[in-house]
Amino acid sequence: MSTKKIGKKKLAGFTNMRAVRDSKVKPSHLEDIATFLGDHFGLHLSPHQLIQYQKPGSSSFLINDFIEFCGDNALSAHSIKFILSNIKSYELPVLAFDSNNNPILVLELSDGGKHVRAFAPHITKEVSLLDAKKLQNDLKPIGLFLKKRAQKHIINLDGNDKPRISFISLIFGQKWLFIQVLLAAVFSNLLALAVPIYTMVIYDRVLPTAANESLIVITVGVAIAILFDFILKNLRAKFIGFISRDVDNKLGDQILQSLSNIPVNRLNFQSAKLMQLFNAFDTMKDFLTSATVISFVDFPFIFLYLFVIYLIGGSLVYVPMTVVVLSIILAIVTHIRISSRKSDVAKARALKTQVISEMATGIETIKAFDLFSSVRKRYFSMLNIFSQARMKSKRNVQFGSQSLSTLQQTAQIAIIFYGVFLVQKNELTMGGLIATVILLGKALAPVIHVSQTLMRLSEAGSARKTIEDFLSELPENRVVTLSSPSLSGDFRLEHVTCRLSSSTSPIFQDLSLNISAGEKVCILGPNGSGKSTLLKILAGLIEVDEGQVFLDNLDLKQINRSDLAANLGVVFQNNWNFSGTIRDNLISSKPAATINEINFALEVSGAQKLIDRLDNGLDFIVGEKGHGLSQGELQLMNVTRALLHRPNIFLFDEPTSFLDGDTEKRLVLNMMSAFPKNTFIFVTHRPALLETTDRILQLQNGKIYKDVSTKEFMS
Repeated sequence: MSTKKIGKKKLAGFTNMRAVRDSKVKPSHLEDIATFLGDHFGLHLSPHQLIQYQKPGSSSFLINDFIEFCGDNALSAHSIKFILSNIKSYELPVLAFDSNNNPILVLELSDGGKHVRAFAPHITKEVSLLDAKKLQNDLKPIGLFLKKRAQKHIINLDGNDKPRISFISLIFGQKWLFIQVLLAAVFSNLLALAVPIYTMVIYDRVLPTAANESLIVITVGVAIAILFDFILKNLRAKFIGFISRDVDNKLGDQILQSLSNIPVNRLNFQSAKLMQLFNAFDTMKDFLTSATVISFVDFPFIFLYLFVIYLIGGSLVYVPMTVVVLSIILAIVTHIRISSRKSDVAKARALKTQVISEMATGIETIKAFDLFSSVRKRYFSMLNIFSQARMKSKRNVQFGSQSLSTLQQTAQIAIIFYGVFLVQKNELTMGGLIATVILLGKALAPVIHVSQTLMRLSEAGSARKTIEDFLSELPENRVVTLSSPSLSGDFRLEHVTCRLSSSTSPIFQDLSLNISAGEKVCILGPNGSGKSTLLKILAGLIEVDEGQVFLDNLDLKQINRSDLAANLGVVFQNNWNFSGTIRDNLISSKPAATINEINFALEVSGAQKLIDRLDNGLDFIVGEKGHGLSQGELQLMNVTRALLHRPNIFLFDEPTSFLDGDTEKRLVLNMMSAFPKNTFIFVTHRPALLETTDRILQLQNGKIYKDVSTKEFMS
């Protein structure tokens, strides 16, 4: 077969693989596949997790999105070209696709390859035995090779030890990329010898003999070496960028996972503390992926440059050797001095961040009471503390940098001074002296970079300690979750005791309660009686200290979070949104929502009139903290978001507090008409909502004071 034909065949294979990755599949079939794979590999996957990867407004699912889903859930999915009869047992399971793009999970070949055990959700929801020959004729020759991936946690959260972040695991997490960085460094440093050797040859051989032809040939060779060096350095920068992205993904993902798995009442953090956490994350990531850290790869080549200096200048090598040793000692001393100040800088930065966060969240109160004078004094007091601590730390850094620069200049003078005597004794040529000066710069460059890295190490260490301290405050979360795609809303609380923090008295003590699926319940009570807390317990956001909470006879803690979120429509008192379009805010609860589904939710909530009134409609930009919309309009948006994915259970905390009477009545009537059999639990004192309920729960002092029908309560 000709090379041209082989090239075309490879191109066709690549095109076929790309076509499969871009193929569209019915979402429900891939949801069944995801659930099956979760059971097969013991990963407890939920179909609702997969839905989050579906493209907005799309009724189908791309295979590429499924690959991304696998990658985020401890599975590896790689495109492979295969023939069913030739597939090996160790390659199974393979996700194949028939001519209609129906997914078929091939599990095992049996009866000598005559039959295939497979899971084909478009045929049956059970594993079935299919005829291999017939299946082969209908299968595309491209599929996904699926394997469970070992999860390497770069943050140690196991056992009773304090969480530890491994710098080595972060840097060497991408071994192949790091090997490529190492190889690029090796060749780049070898090519760097070209310029000093070129200089020496020109001065010592070409100039005395006027060998211009040799000059041209040597210059062309050096130019090629410089070009390759340029390419290698750019490749190394590209590889470092890949490592940076990997560190960003791994460390950021594990921090977010740690946060998302912890109940709200166990987090106990303020926005300022969260800002400190992610500032620390950025500091450590920048340190780990900066060129100065990778410069440790260049460090061994110092000895190569010193050896070349020795070959050229003999005893002249003692000058750069002395400077290298002094530079390393200076870097270590500077690092120790900076480390002694790092805790002061970290504390001062935390205080400054806290004041800024308080100003941002309380700006309305500050303006209303004209508190700018006292806030200004507090801010500048904290700023002064931070500036002094930072200044002392910077002085140490500047002293180290300036000392290194002085050492480098002194070394150049010393090597020229000593070299002159060697030239006069004919122990060194003029070209050799110039080459030695150039090599000195090459030898000292890694030392300077490593010294700078050591100076920044204390800042990175402080950032790591911030992250580790934050994570050490989080409780362990070892509950194994179960997939429960559909929940009806049958709640049961048994002898529940709950505190919002370890230092406060219980909100509830020995509380027991039953709410049946389909009930419409209203929770009343004075401020501080626990109404909102009870709603958050039912939503699985607050973990109880004692007792158990059940939903549909399942322990609430064991229900997969994605399944729970898919079955709950929640509206809290604070009208939360993120900056972006109204459409983006709405579909955050269902990324693949169609325009018909969005219109349905808008009609039920009554927010369609608002959308019609706004410039750009659904594409109207909502700013931070809902800037651009009133509190009532934001409340309508939050209710619409809760309605969009048509949940079975609604948990609403004062959902109409900012709405006028007519809008509230229309919303209530629409909801009860659209979702007559769903479970509704309201926290409210508004008559319009009270009248729609079947049952009233009145709380007082953390206990159920009254549990009566709405008719009895109203009478």
